[in-house]
Amino acid sequence: MMVAIPGNSNNDEGDAGSRAGTGPVSQWSGFRGGADRLGWAAGPSSASNDTLWTFDAGRPIQSSPVIGGGLLFFGSDSGYIHALNPSSGIEVWNRSAGEFATVQSTPCYDDGALYIGTQNGSHSELLALNASDGGLLWSVPDDSGIPSSPVESDGTVYYGSLNGSMVAVTSTSGSILWQTQRDGDIWGSPAVWNGTVFAGTIKGEVFALWAENGTVRWNITYPYPWTVYATPAVRNGTVYIGLANYGALKGELLALDAATGAIKWNFTECQSVYASVAVTDDVLYAHIWNKTVGGGFLAAMPLEEPSGDGVMARSELLWSFQTFDWEGGSSPLVTDNAVIVGSTDNRVYAVNRTTGIQLWNVTTQGIIVSSPAVFERKVFAGSMDGKLYSIGSVSELPGMKLTMKLERESLASGSVMRISVWLRDEAGNPVEGGYIKFRVGAGNLSQNGASTFPDGSQSVKFMAQSVKANTTVTLTAEGARGGLAPTTGSVSFTVTPYKSTYQNVKSQSTFNAAKYTPYFIALAVLCGADITLLGMFIKRRWLTSGKPRSPQ
Repeated sequence: MMVAIPGNSNNDEGDAGSRAGTGPVSQWSGFRGGADRLGWAAGPSSASNDTLWTFDAGRPIQSSPVIGGGLLFFGSDSGYIHALNPSSGIEVWNRSAGEFATVQSTPCYDDGALYIGTQNGSHSELLALNASDGGLLWSVPDDSGIPSSPVESDGTVYYGSLNGSMVAVTSTSGSILWQTQRDGDIWGSPAVWNGTVFAGTIKGEVFALWAENGTVRWNITYPYPWTVYATPAVRNGTVYIGLANYGALKGELLALDAATGAIKWNFTECQSVYASVAVTDDVLYAHIWNKTVGGGFLAAMPLEEPSGDGVMARSELLWSFQTFDWEGGSSPLVTDNAVIVGSTDNRVYAVNRTTGIQLWNVTTQGIIVSSPAVFERKVFAGSMDGKLYSIGSVSELPGMKLTMKLERESLASGSVMRISVWLRDEAGNPVEGGYIKFRVGAGNLSQNGASTFPDGSQSVKFMAQSVKANTTVTLTAEGARGGLAPTTGSVSFTVTPYKSTYQNVKSQSTFNAAKYTPYFIALAVLCGADITLLGMFIKRRWLTSGKPRSPQ
């Protein structure tokens, strides 16, 4: 390992601060929450694991969700950036990054703007979008791809590229302030703290740049094939970051002095640290991988190494929880009550923050490398099955009211009647995008279910079955929409037997066949005689037609 600390005229305090760097964030507006990338959210997360809604992006999701301006944002391998209503999962807008693009970068929201990187070969870009409608504000071209998640701090946006450059641009116009070239692709995302930008490369380098001008403050380099895919977290003058050596099946977690890069302690009892860590006041949470002991583990360890020897031992861990992950790619989220992480065993896990005991898990249909986010106690996580999941408690959701109206109270067998349904929220507003499922005990329905219109309405046609006596039929409607508690309503009506218009009308005359039998016989005899005479006439004409006439 090599440590370099070049001289620099900048002071240790730096000239640029961080938009967030004092502890847990109240709004999860960027990757790992804030500019210092702590992965620590203010407030609790739900203790329940109900799936409140899912959104299908159509392709795998590696980007992590963020919240800003009342919307939820993320990218997908389809090349689209999506904005959803976080309560309902209804899409507000989407924007394509190009026909062949993918979007692994996690967005960064700040003051009505959304910053996100794209991967589209030589046509890659850093995009700045209007967060409310997805309109383009500006873009910066990139020749390799930007999986790195940008961060905004004091009017400057910082991001890394696969071409090995760390770039700083103005948040208002995208004008490049500085660009520093490093040796190796930058997959991880930069952290900003106390006037310094921290990041790593896949060539095993961890570096710190002055935020003002991009010059190197310090760097450390681990020899090939060590790699850095993780994003650093910075807390109280210490940088925490993981490294991986896949060829040698070695991993290392470092605690570095933010001012000098000197190692304070390390943890080596693992085979890779691919994900970013989460850091609170006194505990670090890491998703590490160790093939020899069963794959991925979520581990909690003290921020300060207890023995003072500079080596964090496994015996000094506070607790560990097995996630069965074979990569450890999803980074943990810490809330007041839980630590939440995704796994390549297709699950999202939540464990007790203090004890590491499992609180719940949710199974998806794909592996999870995306990192979870939290908003209003609900957890959001993307999966490689192409779906974004909202996880929380149905019992905590606001309710809906379902009303139904009949065209009439009864109808005859075989006839049709329309039944209308409306969904309203607790304030009486129409629930657009809800889904109503219909069930009936007898008869036929024109549809089994449908989404509500903008006025919250939907309807179904009922065709009555055949009955011999008056029969009561009940139609049940079940209303659901993401972010609202489901509701049920029913209505009953009567089906009556079918009655023909002529059913009770008596015949006015009766035909007596016996009375007219002699007339039928006489008519038949006359017809027979006429036929005989006609035959004789034809025969006579035929016999005489060939003979010449007698002379007159």
